[in-house]
Amino acid sequence: MYLKLLEFDPFKETSCSWFDAWWMFGIKDGFDIVIGNPPYGVPLSANEKAVFKKHYISTNTTKAFKGSIDSYTIFIEKGFILLRQNGNLHFIIPISITSSESVSSLHNLLESNCKQIQVSSYSVRPQPVFENAVVNTSILFFTKTNTKNESILSTKMYRKNTDFNLQHLVDNLEFIDVKNYTLIGRYPKISYQIEKNILDKVFKCQTKIRNLVKENGKSIFYRTTGGRYYKVVTNYPTGSTKEKPIRLEGKYSNSVGAILSSNLFFWFYQIFSNNLDLKLYEIEEFGIPTIKLDNTIISKLERTYEEYLKDIEKNSNIRKTKKYANIDSFKEYKIGKSKNLIDAIDDIICPLYGLTKEEIKFIKEYEIEFRLQTED
Repeated sequence: MYLKLLEFDPFKETSCSWFDAWWMFGIKDGFDIVIGNPPYGVPLSANEKAVFKKHYISTNTTKAFKGSIDSYTIFIEKGFILLRQNGNLHFIIPISITSSESVSSLHNLLESNCKQIQVSSYSVRPQPVFENAVVNTSILFFTKTNTKNESILSTKMYRKNTDFNLQHLVDNLEFIDVKNYTLIGRYPKISYQIEKNILDKVFKCQTKIRNLVKENGKSIFYRTTGGRYYKVVTNYPTGSTKEKPIRLEGKYSNSVGAILSSNLFFWFYQIFSNNLDLKLYEIEEFGIPTIKLDNTIISKLERTYEEYLKDIEKNSNIRKTKKYANIDSFKEYKIGKSKNLIDAIDDIICPLYGLTKEEIKFIKEYEIEFRLQTED
C-alpha cells in the first residue's frame, strides 16, 4: 500500500512538472491513500489562474456547473488525480465544500467518479471544535471508484458546548445519506431521518421564493452576513451596510418576511449555508406553500410578523465600535429575546408544510442550547 501525506505544491507543478509519482516514488498507477489539510484562499495571479483553468476541470464554469479557483479545491482535484482506482482521499477543508455554487463543478467530478462520498462538518462557533481551526471546517472522504456516485453521506454541523468531548464525537459521528437532498453546490448538513422528512415537505412546495420575485414588487430586507443563530429579515431598511433588498409579489411579501424569520427557515439556512453568509440562492430555493396561504392565514401571519418586528426593535440597541474604519456605531439586534414570537410564526407556517408535532418541536428546538445563549 502506498500512503502519501500531501506535501506537493500544485502551483509549482503547473509551472514546472517536477512532481511525478513515478520519478519521486516509483509509483506508476497512483496512491492508495492521499491525506491532507490543503491551504485555502491562496492569492493567485492572472497567469496562475489561466494555468489552473487549463489543467483542472473543477476550475471551469459551464452552463451546468460553476468552477472554483480556490486553492483547496484545486488540491482536492489534484489529490483525486493522484489516486489509483479504489484509492481513498481524506482532507480537512473549509465548509464551503458543502455550501457554494462555485464547487458544483468539483461536486460533479467527484459524483461522476466516486461511488460514495462522506462529509462531516464542524463549527468554529461558539468555540472551535478543533483547537487550531479558525474557520468552519469539513472533513471530506471519498473513494475513487471511477463509477457513478450512489450515496453522499453527511453529518449535521457539530458545535462545541460545555460538555464537549472530541474523542466521543469522533467515535459517534452520525452520517445520513443526502444524495437526493442536494442543491447546486450544496450538501445538507444533517444527521437525522426527521430532517430528511422535513426537507421532503419543504422541497414538495412547487412555489419557490424565486417564483415570487417581481421587479416592481414590495421589498423585504435581509442581511447577507452576521446573526450567528438568527437572521434579521424586515420589511423596512435597518441601515446595515450588509443589508440587501429582495422585491416580491405584494400579496406575499410580508408572509415571506415572516417565513424567513422562522425557525424553519433558519434550520434550512444552517444546513445549506456556510453558516456565515446568507446568499440569495438559499433564499430563493426555499419553498412557500402558496396554495395554502389564503387571506385568513396571510392576515394572521402578517399580524404576527408585525408584532415580531416591533419586538426586535424594542430589544435592539445602538452599539459603539472601533472595529471598522467606515462606521463608529451600528444597530444591534437581540433576536433571541423574541424567540416566543418566532415560535408563533412556526406555529402558523409549519402545519402548512405538513409538519407533524414532532417535526415542529424539532424545528423549534434546533440548536436551542446555542441559540438561547447571550448573543454578541
